[in-house]
Amino acid sequence: MSWFEFNGLLPFWLMVPVSILGMVLVWWWYYRESRHARAPYRWLLPSLRAAALGGILWMLAGPTWVREWVSGELSRIAVLVDTSGSMDLKESDTTPSSRLERATQWLSSPSERQLGWLDQQRRRFHLRLFPFSDAGATLAEGTPSQTGVSSVWDSTVDGSNKPTSLRLESGGRRTEIGEALSSVIRSGGVLGSASDSKGKGEGPGEVPGQSAGTSGEKQAGEQPAGATKPYAAVVLLSDGQSNSGESPSSVAERFAQASIPVFAIGYGRESEPEDLGILAVEHSRSMFQADSFQGTATIKQQVPVGRQYRIDIRSNGQVVWSKSFESDGNPNRAIEYRIAGEKLFGAQQAATRSKAIPLDLEFEIEHAGQDASEQNNKFESSLWGVIRKNRVLVLDGRGRWESRYIKNAFGRDTTWDLQAILGPEEFASNPFPKTREDFSGVDLIVMAADSLSSMSPTQLRWLADYIADFGGGLILIDSGRDKPPAVFGNKEVDWLPVSFIESETAPIAISALNLELAAVEQRAFAFEQETGGNRRLWESFPTPRSARRVQTAPGAEVMVSGKNEDKQYPMIVTRRSGQGRVVYLANDETWRWRYNVADLYHQRFWNQLAQWSMQAPYAVENDYVGLDSGERVYGFSQQIPIRARLRDAQQEPLSGVRAMAVIEQNGVRVQSFPLAEEAQGSGMVSGLASGLLAGRYQVRLEVPGLPTEAIDLETEFLVHPPEDLEMQQLASNRSVLEQIAKTTGGKYYDESQADRVNESLQALRTGKIEQSRTLLWQSYPWFLAIMTLLALEWYLRKRAGFI
Repeated sequence: MSWFEFNGLLPFWLMVPVSILGMVLVWWWYYRESRHARAPYRWLLPSLRAAALGGILWMLAGPTWVREWVSGELSRIAVLVDTSGSMDLKESDTTPSSRLERATQWLSSPSERQLGWLDQQRRRFHLRLFPFSDAGATLAEGTPSQTGVSSVWDSTVDGSNKPTSLRLESGGRRTEIGEALSSVIRSGGVLGSASDSKGKGEGPGEVPGQSAGTSGEKQAGEQPAGATKPYAAVVLLSDGQSNSGESPSSVAERFAQASIPVFAIGYGRESEPEDLGILAVEHSRSMFQADSFQGTATIKQQVPVGRQYRIDIRSNGQVVWSKSFESDGNPNRAIEYRIAGEKLFGAQQAATRSKAIPLDLEFEIEHAGQDASEQNNKFESSLWGVIRKNRVLVLDGRGRWESRYIKNAFGRDTTWDLQAILGPEEFASNPFPKTREDFSGVDLIVMAADSLSSMSPTQLRWLADYIADFGGGLILIDSGRDKPPAVFGNKEVDWLPVSFIESETAPIAISALNLELAAVEQRAFAFEQETGGNRRLWESFPTPRSARRVQTAPGAEVMVSGKNEDKQYPMIVTRRSGQGRVVYLANDETWRWRYNVADLYHQRFWNQLAQWSMQAPYAVENDYVGLDSGERVYGFSQQIPIRARLRDAQQEPLSGVRAMAVIEQNGVRVQSFPLAEEAQGSGMVSGLASGLLAGRYQVRLEVPGLPTEAIDLETEFLVHPPEDLEMQQLASNRSVLEQIAKTTGGKYYDESQADRVNESLQALRTGKIEQSRTLLWQSYPWFLAIMTLLALEWYLRKRAGFI
């Protein structure tokens, strides 16, 4: 490897303008005399004189040609620098720099005369620098970490003789010392680097990160094929707070087996610094205005007992809850809060077609005194404020036990707005529906199957439109005790999920219920988290004594089946119809599930089934489009469901269009993806957003063919950052670093003793970098070049007649 240096009286940056100015002046002065000469002497003579002067002036810059090569093979040292969030900590208000800044200052060179550790050792070892935080495992592949890596430095790739200046940024939410060290072992002692392939020109058969040089002389940075020399040692700069990933102690044992010592340099105080912050907030995902908003906030109290602090909760910039506390000596403390719903809703209930409005909250802790980190002083959250309950209509002209128990189940649940028409008298005095508008605002209809027989063809068309076009939910409850309703044989009613078996009209008794595979992942049928336990629970439910024999219609799915002798018969069947759903129950005896357990399963089942059957509300909607992104808050790396409902100007489902979901943050497009139609002709599309970092995001639609005002809707959601393990313990964990060093045969040094690591590394040194320096400005070629220019200028001057 070769390069030029300038070590003269004048620096390079000053020499450039001085030489240009001097050469221009000489050329112009000479040209005043030679301008009357014939070509080419008029311009050639000034140019030769100016070039000779330039050569003489550049001697003042001291040009030097430096050639460097490796003699033998340099020992390879991996330098791992912790860039996690705790390394950004300043020990006190009087400490001007953070832990990471002090580590960077030790590694870097402030000037050519004050060399940092990297520049001091780069001629003794092959050094490679790798920052790490919570993605240490990527070191083996050379892929930069997403959370801590801003620079990767290699002493053989960076052949410049300029002082090394590093820029390392902290910010990782975890420290994975074990994973970072394990990368050395997993790669066979080789840590790859993206810079290798660029700087060394590796071939297909070479191993990324192979050491430069074998015996003999090789250019610095040159890499022979097949070299696989492992690392001789690892220098680890960290505060020792390993809180994630593989155990450092177990990795250290593998280092000991591989005879790779780790020399650890510890940063930070061993005593926990004072810090107050909000670690987590828990509350419900939605609430009604009449409810009280309540939950718990987990507070970090790493302060002396009796320290006063205050917690404020803000909504729309206004403080809605505030309370002062004194630290009680516990490192973490759960604080409960309760806020009247009216304070959160306030004036937000503007005219809207949505069932809920977003309620954004900001939690903040305020106190006087020292604070190790201000990053955990605020916490954002959000929930849905429900302004309209789900409306359910229960219809049964005969007023069966099943319908009455269902009515009571919805009536006891405050989330439902219940209307019931039960029994012959109520059915006669209040027939439903009287007009098409009677369906408006109804989210779910639960009705006895024989009630369909009392509807006229016009009313049946209204019901079909309510399901298909407006996304209404319909649950039909049948029984095998009566003749099949005639409407089930009506070909115009093509949205039913079942049909009758004409030759088998007698009712059947069921010996056991079986949860089908299609229902396993559906929330409507889940009572237990474990699939096997949930199936067994369904099998234990009291079975119906009389059920209808039916067969599934095309496009329908069986959710629950019943066993009769050796045959399985559909008991609960569902089918999508346009934007809505129809659910059919072949018996009316779920009320038997209350035996000995009351409402434990019965009320829960009907609540879950109702929520699943009706169309989930949209966060924002108009006559054309409904748009929703599910919850208000999602965890880090959690997938976000995006769904939309599309209609044309005639309020018919809009099908076959390419709808795109656009995810933006502060007006900048972050992600976009197509939404797939859930069922052909339904006009309902959905998709999943993933891979989003923590922050607040907005969602909008792009739908070709719809007017701009139709898609001028936007909803948003909040992605919380991953659990911040990093800021829970901030003291330097010297014991971890000492254990790593002792197990691997290395040593531990405090940051004030960091330079002592040189003594330990000296015994591992092999090979060396040799260098030759040629002072060009004192060399014969330089002198001969200047004399040649002057001699040629004198000869041509004589030819031109000036002598």
